[in-house]
Amino acid sequence: MSGPTNPQAAPGQDEREIRALVDRMFDSWGRGDAAAYHADFTDDADYVSFDGSRRGTADSIRSHENLFRTVLYGSRLTGQVESVRFLTPDVAVVHLTGSVVEGWRQRMRRRRLSRQTMVVVRRDGRWQVTAFHNTRVRPSTPAVQWWSLAVGSCAGAPTGPGASGAEREGGCRGR
Repeated sequence: MSGPTNPQAAPGQDEREIRALVDRMFDSWGRGDAAAYHADFTDDADYVSFDGSRRGTADSIRSHENLFRTVLYGSRLTGQVESVRFLTPDVAVVHLTGSVVEGWRQRMRRRRLSRQTMVVVRRDGRWQVTAFHNTRVRPSTPAVQWWSLAVGSCAGAPTGPGASGAEREGGCRGR
């Protein structure tokens, strides 16, 4: 990996290059071109889909080729980069939101909104995606909020094999 040639100007230029990488991904998706969609991925990249499946670059290309021929035929991506944070001059974390818009739709469906996290690295003088994680955005419901509070208030409660029977049965009560 090589460092920036001009450290004074690098962050602005590097961020523009990373944002251009995302634009290329969106454009190639709209063309249904799986190879171009992955052109800026490292050969050893990890790709985690919204359903939690994890693939390497070659498997992800094959998967997207199939998707673009079938259920995602004619679809496009819409979204935007939320942030680019440089961990080192040659490594950045990118957060973006995006959604697949099916070919027959004009706008995205609300339940299709996803948040992506990418780790990009500079290799051989260009930015490449080495890790991609896609997660659906789901607003919290009152039940989920309640569960989070209940579980959070039990943090540290003895429940394992070393806990006494009374501790395991009592759980968080009285805390």
